[in-house]
Amino acid sequence: MKRLLLLLVVAVLIATNLVGCTKKVELGANINLFQGEDIPTLDANLATDAVYFDSLGNVMEGLVRLGQDADLVPGVATEWSFDEASLTWTFKLNKDAVWVNAAGEKQRNVVAGDFVYSWDRLAAGDYQYTFMLADVAKIVSYEAVDDATLTVTLAEKVPYFLSNMAFPSFYPIPSERVEALGEGYGTTAEDLWYNGPFYMSKWDHSVEFVWTRNPEYWEAEVVRTPAVTVRVIEQYDVATGVALYDEGQIDAVGLSGEFVTQRKNDPDAVTV
Repeated sequence: MKRLLLLLVVAVLIATNLVGCTKKVELGANINLFQGEDIPTLDANLATDAVYFDSLGNVMEGLVRLGQDADLVPGVATEWSFDEASLTWTFKLNKDAVWVNAAGEKQRNVVAGDFVYSWDRLAAGDYQYTFMLADVAKIVSYEAVDDATLTVTLAEKVPYFLSNMAFPSFYPIPSERVEALGEGYGTTAEDLWYNGPFYMSKWDHSVEFVWTRNPEYWEAEVVRTPAVTVRVIEQYDVATGVALYDEGQIDAVGLSGEFVTQRKNDPDAVTV
Protein backbone atom coordinates (compact mmCIF):
# COMPACT_ATOMS: atom_id res chain seq x y z
CA MET A 1 0.00 0.00 0.00
CA LYS A 2 1.71 3.18 -1.20
CA ARG A 3 0.44 5.32 1.67
CA LEU A 4 1.84 2.94 4.27
CA LEU A 5 5.27 2.78 2.63
CA LEU A 6 5.52 6.55 2.32
CA LEU A 7 4.54 7.16 5.92
CA LEU A 8 6.93 4.55 7.23
CA VAL A 9 9.85 5.71 5.14
CA VAL A 10 9.29 9.36 6.03
CA ALA A 11 9.14 8.40 9.71
CA VAL A 12 12.54 6.74 9.38
CA LEU A 13 13.99 9.73 7.56
CA ILE A 14 12.70 12.29 10.03
CA ALA A 15 14.44 10.42 12.81
CA THR A 16 17.76 10.53 10.98
CA ASN A 17 18.39 14.02 9.61
CA LEU A 18 15.96 13.71 6.72
CA VAL A 19 18.28 11.73 4.43
CA GLY A 20 18.09 8.04 3.66
CA CYS A 21 17.84 5.25 1.13
CA THR A 22 14.76 3.30 0.17
CA LYS A 23 14.33 0.44 -2.26
CA LYS A 24 11.57 0.40 -4.84
CA VAL A 25 9.14 -2.19 -3.54
CA GLU A 26 6.73 -3.65 -6.07
CA LEU A 27 3.03 -3.55 -5.30
CA GLY A 28 2.05 -6.86 -3.78
CA ALA A 29 5.50 -7.48 -2.28
CA ASN A 30 6.29 -7.76 1.41
CA ILE A 31 8.13 -4.89 3.10
CA ASN A 32 11.01 -5.20 5.57
CA LEU A 33 11.79 -2.36 7.96
CA PHE A 34 13.36 -1.76 11.35
CA GLN A 35 12.98 0.44 14.39
CA GLY A 36 15.32 1.19 17.27
CA GLU A 37 12.96 0.42 20.15
CA ASP A 38 10.55 -2.31 21.11
CA ILE A 39 6.84 -1.47 21.39
CA PRO A 40 5.99 -1.44 25.11
CA THR A 41 2.26 -1.97 24.52
CA LEU A 42 -0.49 -1.67 21.93
CA ASP A 43 -2.98 -0.42 24.49
CA ALA A 44 -4.22 2.75 22.76
CA ASN A 45 -4.87 4.49 26.08
CA LEU A 46 -1.24 3.98 27.13
CA ALA A 47 0.38 5.02 23.84
CA THR A 48 2.65 8.07 24.17
CA ASP A 49 4.98 8.41 21.18
CA ALA A 50 5.90 7.31 17.66
CA VAL A 51 7.12 3.89 18.80
CA TYR A 52 3.51 3.11 19.78
CA PHE A 53 1.77 5.21 17.13
CA ASP A 54 3.50 3.67 14.08
CA SER A 55 2.07 0.23 14.86
CA LEU A 56 -1.25 1.41 16.26
CA GLY A 57 -1.93 3.43 13.11
CA ASN A 58 -1.57 0.32 10.97
CA VAL A 59 -3.35 -2.29 13.09
CA MET A 60 -6.04 -0.12 14.69
CA GLU A 61 -8.34 2.61 13.42
CA GLY A 62 -10.38 5.43 14.94
CA LEU A 63 -13.44 7.30 13.73
CA VAL A 64 -11.39 9.05 11.05
CA ARG A 65 -7.88 8.67 9.69
CA LEU A 66 -5.34 10.72 7.76
CA GLY A 67 -5.31 10.27 3.99
CA GLN A 68 -2.32 10.44 1.67
CA ASP A 69 -2.30 14.25 1.72
CA ALA A 70 -2.92 14.46 5.48
CA ASP A 71 -6.58 15.16 4.81
CA LEU A 72 -9.22 13.52 7.01
CA VAL A 73 -11.00 10.53 5.50
CA PRO A 74 -13.44 7.98 6.91
CA GLY A 75 -12.18 5.38 9.34
CA VAL A 76 -14.69 3.45 11.43
CA ALA A 77 -17.12 6.33 10.83
CA THR A 78 -18.63 6.54 7.36
CA GLU A 79 -20.20 9.96 7.89
CA TRP A 80 -20.47 12.67 10.53
CA SER A 81 -22.31 15.91 11.15
CA PHE A 82 -22.14 18.78 13.63
CA ASP A 83 -25.12 20.55 15.19
CA GLU A 84 -24.16 24.15 16.00
CA ALA A 85 -27.01 24.70 18.45
CA SER A 86 -26.22 21.74 20.70
CA LEU A 87 -22.48 21.58 19.94
CA THR A 88 -22.95 17.89 19.21
CA TRP A 89 -21.17 15.71 16.68
CA THR A 90 -22.97 12.62 15.38
CA PHE A 91 -20.93 9.80 13.87
CA LYS A 92 -22.43 6.95 11.85
CA LEU A 93 -20.25 3.86 12.03
CA ASN A 94 -19.35 1.51 9.21
CA LYS A 95 -21.27 -1.74 9.62
CA ASP A 96 -18.42 -3.50 7.81
CA ALA A 97 -15.84 -2.43 10.42
CA VAL A 98 -14.90 -5.50 12.43
CA TRP A 99 -12.44 -6.77 15.03
CA VAL A 100 -10.12 -9.64 14.08
CA ASN A 101 -7.70 -11.69 16.17
CA ALA A 102 -4.00 -12.42 15.55
CA ALA A 103 -4.99 -15.03 12.95
CA GLY A 104 -7.08 -12.53 10.98
CA GLU A 105 -10.33 -14.19 12.05
CA LYS A 106 -13.40 -12.01 12.53
CA GLN A 107 -14.52 -11.69 16.15
CA ARG A 108 -17.38 -9.18 15.97
CA ASN A 109 -18.32 -5.75 14.62
CA VAL A 110 -16.78 -2.55 15.93
CA VAL A 111 -19.61 -0.72 17.73
CA ALA A 112 -20.14 2.71 19.27
CA GLY A 113 -19.80 1.15 22.71
CA ASP A 114 -16.15 0.35 21.96
CA PHE A 115 -15.45 4.09 21.73
CA VAL A 116 -17.43 4.81 24.89
CA TYR A 117 -15.51 2.12 26.77
CA SER A 118 -12.14 3.41 25.55
CA TRP A 119 -12.92 7.04 26.39
CA ASP A 120 -14.37 6.14 29.80
CA ARG A 121 -11.18 4.24 30.56
CA LEU A 122 -9.04 7.14 29.32
CA ALA A 123 -10.98 9.64 31.44
CA ALA A 124 -10.82 7.50 34.58
CA GLY A 125 -7.13 6.64 34.35
CA ASP A 126 -3.94 8.54 34.93
CA TYR A 127 -2.74 8.37 31.32
CA GLN A 128 -0.44 10.80 29.52
CA TYR A 129 -3.19 11.90 27.14
CA THR A 130 -6.18 11.87 29.48
CA PHE A 131 -6.18 15.66 29.31
CA MET A 132 -7.04 15.57 25.61
CA LEU A 133 -10.66 14.60 26.25
CA ALA A 134 -11.71 17.76 28.09
CA ASP A 135 -8.81 20.16 27.64
CA VAL A 136 -8.07 19.70 23.93
CA ALA A 137 -11.13 18.12 22.29
CA LYS A 138 -13.42 19.93 24.79
CA ILE A 139 -15.62 16.86 25.17
CA VAL A 140 -18.22 17.09 27.92
CA SER A 141 -20.24 13.97 27.13
CA TYR A 142 -20.56 11.11 24.65
CA GLU A 143 -23.08 8.36 24.10
CA ALA A 144 -23.57 5.17 22.11
CA VAL A 145 -27.08 5.87 20.82
CA ASP A 146 -27.02 2.43 19.21
CA ASP A 147 -24.30 0.13 17.89
CA ALA A 148 -23.83 2.26 14.77
CA THR A 149 -24.30 5.76 16.20
CA LEU A 150 -21.98 7.74 18.48
CA THR A 151 -22.79 11.27 19.66
CA VAL A 152 -20.19 13.60 21.19
CA THR A 153 -21.11 16.92 22.85
CA LEU A 154 -18.52 19.66 23.27
CA ALA A 155 -18.14 22.56 25.68
CA GLU A 156 -17.40 24.87 22.77
CA LYS A 157 -16.85 24.71 19.04
CA VAL A 158 -13.42 23.19 18.28
CA PRO A 159 -12.14 23.70 14.70
CA TYR A 160 -9.63 20.85 14.99
CA PHE A 161 -11.98 18.38 16.69
CA LEU A 162 -12.08 15.91 13.79
CA SER A 163 -8.27 15.87 13.66
CA ASN A 164 -8.27 14.85 17.33
CA MET A 165 -10.41 11.84 16.41
CA ALA A 166 -7.57 10.46 14.29
CA PHE A 167 -5.26 10.42 17.34
CA PRO A 168 -4.67 6.93 18.84
CA SER A 169 -5.89 7.91 22.33
CA PHE A 170 -9.39 8.14 20.81
CA TYR A 171 -9.30 4.70 19.18
CA PRO A 172 -11.93 2.15 20.20
CA ILE A 173 -11.06 -0.69 22.59
CA PRO A 174 -13.03 -3.94 22.95
CA SER A 175 -13.99 -4.18 26.62
CA GLU A 176 -14.01 -7.97 26.73
CA ARG A 177 -10.29 -8.14 25.90
CA VAL A 178 -9.32 -5.71 28.68
CA GLU A 179 -11.56 -7.47 31.18
CA ALA A 180 -10.11 -10.86 30.25
CA LEU A 181 -6.46 -9.77 30.36
CA GLY A 182 -6.32 -7.00 32.96
CA GLU A 183 -2.91 -5.33 33.09
CA GLY A 184 -1.65 -7.73 30.45
CA TYR A 185 -3.88 -6.18 27.79
CA GLY A 186 -1.90 -4.84 24.86
CA THR A 187 1.31 -6.79 25.42
CA THR A 188 0.95 -9.85 23.17
CA ALA A 189 -0.20 -10.24 19.59
CA GLU A 190 -2.35 -13.27 20.37
CA ASP A 191 -4.48 -11.54 23.01
CA LEU A 192 -5.34 -8.40 21.04
CA TRP A 193 -8.09 -7.67 18.56
CA TYR A 194 -7.45 -5.42 15.57
CA ASN A 195 -9.64 -3.25 13.33
CA GLY A 196 -7.04 -1.65 11.05
CA PRO A 197 -5.77 -2.48 7.54
CA PHE A 198 -3.27 -4.89 9.12
CA TYR A 199 -3.23 -7.08 12.20
CA MET A 200 -0.25 -8.10 14.32
CA SER A 201 0.37 -11.73 13.39
CA LYS A 202 3.67 -11.98 15.25
CA TRP A 203 5.21 -9.99 18.09
CA ASP A 204 8.48 -11.28 19.46
CA HIS A 205 9.45 -8.56 21.92
CA SER A 206 12.82 -6.91 21.25
CA VAL A 207 13.29 -9.08 18.13
CA GLU A 208 10.66 -8.37 15.47
CA PHE A 209 6.96 -7.99 14.79
CA VAL A 210 4.82 -8.55 11.70
CA TRP A 211 1.82 -6.65 10.38
CA THR A 212 -0.23 -8.88 8.10
CA ARG A 213 -2.87 -7.67 5.66
CA ASN A 214 -6.30 -7.81 7.29
CA PRO A 215 -8.69 -9.61 4.90
CA GLU A 216 -11.68 -8.46 6.97
CA TYR A 217 -10.79 -4.75 6.83
CA TRP A 218 -13.67 -2.74 5.37
CA GLU A 219 -11.39 -1.35 2.61
CA ALA A 220 -9.19 -4.42 2.22
CA GLU A 221 -9.07 -4.10 -1.57
CA VAL A 222 -6.77 -1.05 -1.37
CA VAL A 223 -4.24 -2.77 0.90
CA ARG A 224 -1.75 -4.23 -1.55
CA THR A 225 1.05 -5.20 0.84
CA PRO A 226 0.71 -8.77 2.17
CA ALA A 227 2.93 -8.20 5.21
CA VAL A 228 5.37 -5.79 6.82
CA THR A 229 8.13 -7.23 8.98
CA VAL A 230 9.74 -4.78 11.40
CA ARG A 231 13.01 -5.83 12.98
CA VAL A 232 13.78 -4.31 16.38
CA ILE A 233 17.40 -3.15 16.62
CA GLU A 234 17.99 -1.77 20.08
CA GLN A 235 21.15 0.31 20.53
CA TYR A 236 20.95 0.90 16.80
CA ASP A 237 23.74 2.61 14.90
CA VAL A 238 23.66 3.80 11.30
CA ALA A 239 26.44 1.45 10.18
CA THR A 240 24.34 -1.54 11.23
CA GLY A 241 21.33 -0.21 9.35
CA VAL A 242 23.34 0.44 6.18
CA ALA A 243 24.81 -3.06 6.33
CA LEU A 244 21.36 -4.62 6.66
CA TYR A 245 20.09 -2.44 3.82
CA ASP A 246 22.97 -3.43 1.52
CA GLU A 247 22.37 -7.10 2.37
CA GLY A 248 18.72 -6.71 1.35
CA GLN A 249 17.38 -7.46 4.82
CA ILE A 250 15.59 -4.10 5.16
CA ASP A 251 14.03 -1.88 2.48
CA ALA A 252 14.69 1.56 3.97
CA VAL A 253 17.37 3.11 6.14
CA GLY A 254 17.99 6.58 7.51
CA LEU A 255 21.43 8.14 7.08
CA SER A 256 23.46 10.57 9.14
CA GLY A 257 27.06 11.70 9.50
CA GLU A 258 29.57 10.30 7.01
CA PHE A 259 26.96 8.06 5.40
CA VAL A 260 25.12 11.09 4.01
CA THR A 261 28.18 12.06 2.00
CA GLN A 262 28.98 8.49 1.00
CA ARG A 263 25.50 7.64 -0.25
CA LYS A 264 24.10 10.96 -1.48
CA ASN A 265 24.58 10.04 -5.14
CA ASP A 266 23.12 6.55 -4.82
CA PRO A 267 20.15 6.01 -7.18
CA ASP A 268 18.00 4.99 -4.22
CA ALA A 269 18.95 8.00 -2.04
CA VAL A 270 16.03 10.03 -0.72
CA THR A 271 16.04 13.57 0.67
CA VAL A 272 13.13 15.36 2.27
